Amino acid sequence: AISPPPDAPPSPPTRGGRVAENAAEVAVHAVGFPLFKMREKGEGRFRDSHDAHGTVAPLSNWRTGTFEVSVRPPDRTDAADASPWEGMSGAAVWSDDRLVGVVAEHHHAEGPGMLTAARLDAPGLEAVRAALGWPADARRLPAVGAPPPRWEAAYLHEVADLAPARLDGRGDELARLTALARE
Repeated sequence: AISPPPDAPPSPPTRGGRVAENAAEVAVHAVGFPLFKMREKGEGRFRDSHDAHGTVAPLSNWRTGTFEVSVRPPDRTDAADASPWEGMSGAAVWSDDRLVGVVAEHHHAEGPGMLTAARLDAPGLEAVRAALGWPADARRLPAVGAPPPRWEAAYLHEVADLAPARLDGRGDELARLTALARE
């Protein structure tokens, strides 16, 4: 376990998210200690860390309710009977600054460039989300990887010249809108 120094300020709570269910791939990454990172130094053996960057295809693995995470496969592995990804299980899967899943397994049949991750927005994980301080209802988690609706992009382009660059003198209005959004 990695512990912060005693005088370090408290870390902010982990922010959760859900991957938008559309056909767009979503960039993700996870840090773990896979078998292919086995090292020997002096008289000790250890696994070094690996920051796996990849993508999630949101429309894959619907029946199992998991993520199909495509990553760059390792160049080699020394264990013929073990997965090169052994040791990545439990790694947090992040998209932007949102925790969206946990690496769960590697299926040999899918090849060395594919991992499976448990979705943190899956049914049955309401207690987990609540323990993390997230909404129990996963639909209330912010979606990552969702392209803006076409009308929204066109609308923002049209009003760019009309909208004020700053909201000087509109603090009360902004406070009311913020309060309304939190309800």
